[in-house]
Amino acid sequence: VVESLVFSFWFEICLRFNLYRFIKDLHVNADISLQSNLDNQEIIILVRKSARAIRNYAPWKPKCYNAALVAKKLLLRRSIESSIHIGFSKKEMSNFKGHAWVTHCGKIVAGDLKSGLTKFTELEKS
Repeated sequence: VVESLVFSFWFEICLRFNLYRFIKDLHVNADISLQSNLDNQEIIILVRKSARAIRNYAPWKPKCYNAALVAKKLLLRRSIESSIHIGFSKKEMSNFKGHAWVTHCGKIVAGDLKSGLTKFTELEKS
């Protein structure tokens, strides 16, 4: 819980002051083979607990992008491969809505929406 809050606070500072150089490496979704002693269910529980902690205890109201960065960082620190995804949906003319989520082995582990992610078009990585 404390680890999640510390990372969330740091990422909130980076995002508010446009310090993207400190978070850009989290967007590298390299095809590396990381080993972990945790199974998929334990990974999902770990990330969901961290998301709940920052939602409930952080006074800065973190958004989904902050939560995705925290999830990615927590998983990397445990040598668990994951990918950050960012997508947008266009509701009306010039009215965009964005969302960020994290996957591990093709399953969403952070940033799942009850209404579904199908309405979001993921940005292409170049």
